[in-house]
Order: sequence, then C-alpha cells, then structure tokens
Amino acid sequence: MDAKSESLKEQGNECVKAGKYEEAILHYSHAIKIQPNDYKLYSNRSMAFLKIQQYYHALQDAYETIRLKPDWPKGYFRKGEVEFHTEHYETAYMSYKRAYSLDSEDKTLKEAIEKTSKELVKKMKAQQRLPWLGVGGGVLVGLLIVLGDLFLAKTPLLGKTFILQLCLVAVFAGIGLGLAHLQRWFVQSQRDSLLEPPLDFLDFAEKSNNAQNETDPKPHNLRKRGAQTGKRKYQKGKT
Repeated sequence: MDAKSESLKEQGNECVKAGKYEEAILHYSHAIKIQPNDYKLYSNRSMAFLKIQQYYHALQDAYETIRLKPDWPKGYFRKGEVEFHTEHYETAYMSYKRAYSLDSEDKTLKEAIEKTSKELVKKMKAQQRLPWLGVGGGVLVGLLIVLGDLFLAKTPLLGKTFILQLCLVAVFAGIGLGLAHLQRWFVQSQRDSLLEPPLDFLDFAEKSNNAQNETDPKPHNLRKRGAQTGKRKYQKGKT
C-alpha cells in the first residue's frame, strides 16, 4: 500500500475510534483516490457511513468491497449490517450466511445470524397478525356503529334489519383489512427508501440553472429578432 494512503487510513481509523465519523469518511475517501482498488478502504468507509446513517453510501461501499475481494467475508458482513439496520432482515440473513460460509470461525458472524433469525421470526409473526388486527378493528367499529344506531339514535337508520347490520360490519372489516395492507406497504416503502440514493442538491441546482438558461432567450438573439422585425416594418412602410 502507498505510504500516503496508509497514513490516511490510519487517520480515518483514529477518527472512528474517537467517534468522528464524518472526518473518518474524508480520510478514507482521500485514501481511495490514491488506492482505488484497496477493498479494505471501502469496507472501513462503509462502516463509517453506516454510523452516520448514510445507508445508501454504506451499501454501495459494501458492494464495492465484495466486487474487489469476493472471497473476503467482511464485505458480506458490511452488506448485512446495512441491510439489518434498514430492517431488510431477509437479505441481511443471506449476507451474514455468505460471510459465515467464508469464515465459520468468526463468532461475530454467528451472533449476527442468530440475531437476524430472531428479528425475522418477529417480523413474520407481526405480518401474520396485522391483517387480523385490521379485520378485528374494522369489525369492532362496525359493531359500535350498529349498536349506536340501535340504542342511541332516535330514528335508527339501519332499523332491525340483520342483513343491513351484517353488511355494514363486513364493509368495515374490509376497510380494516385494506388499511392493514396499506400500512404494510407503507412500512416497506419507508425501509426501501433508506437504501435509495439521496438527492444531490448541488447537482439538482446546477441542472435547474442549465434548464433555465436553455429556455430563456439570449439577449443578443432578442436584439437580432427585434432588428429584423423593425426592418420588415420599415420595408412595408416604404411599399
């Protein structure tokens, strides 16, 4: 390894120990510019990005670590760590298992697999309960409306027609089920968004300025068109 790159890496490591993760990322990034094929630098930067919850960049560095050194277990461990912290437990479990297959002596990997397995079981149970909770909540709301209509309303809208009452309860049960599925989709979307690339405001501003410059007519073109229009009017006046 280049001496300068090694020095930057050590500075980054010291910053990580001190909890200065943003500064560590800068050191690792400078070292990567010098040694772009050093997989350990990407691994270290992935960990630093994870500490400041920059999950997209942490995952990209984990992928690069794996690409450069596919037989190194820590690359898969870094990937699993990002996936675990964003609650993508299925893929995290697979990443940890892949790392463990390369180094079955590492107790940290074994603990990570066990921890992820427990979270997977909890997630599956919660997903199984959610539709029933939605239906149950809908049925409860429907029954409350029916009872309120029977005992509190002066002129019950539903009357004592059992079919109407049953249909109303069924409708609210269906609404509860739909809301449960909607919540599940929303939670998953939130998790997926954590791994999406963040918006680059500088790049966005630059593109906006370029688009505005393309749409705005240039002053010299305006003057040129104005002169041509005046010339045509002058020629019409002469004829």
